[in-house]
Order: sequence, then C-alpha cells, then structure tokens
Amino acid sequence: MKGLRCSEIIAVINCDYIAMDEKSENVKKKIYEHLKEKHKDIMKNMSKADYERTNIIIDKTLKNKFFEYRC
Repeated sequence: MKGLRCSEIIAVINCDYIAMDEKSENVKKKIYEHLKEKHKDIMKNMSKADYERTNIIIDKTLKNKFFEYRC
C-alpha cells in the first residue's frame, strides 16, 4: 500500500489527511482531489511552475515508498 500525507506535499499545511492506494497514480489523484476540495486557497494561487514542482515532489515521495497504515 502506498500513501501520502497532505503535509508531505504542502509543508505549510497542518493537515492529517492521508491518501492511500495500491497504485501511485491513484494516490496522486486522491491527494490532488483532497487539495482541491480542502485547500482551495492554496490550489487557486498555484502557478503552472508551482504545480509542476508539486508533481515532482509527489512523484519523488511515492517512488519506492511503502506505507503501512496502522489503526
């Protein structure tokens, strides 16, 4: 299972959301859906360059990352 915390992507956000899935592309989709829904102010102010940097951060973070979720 792969996972990504919202706060790993946007460091200034104090958010506990974790996107999880077996596939990295689904984790990426879920984290962007979360950002668009819960952090609209940050997303609307992102430039194309910011968005590209965010994609790089997400891809690097997910690469070979194994996330074990424990309740």
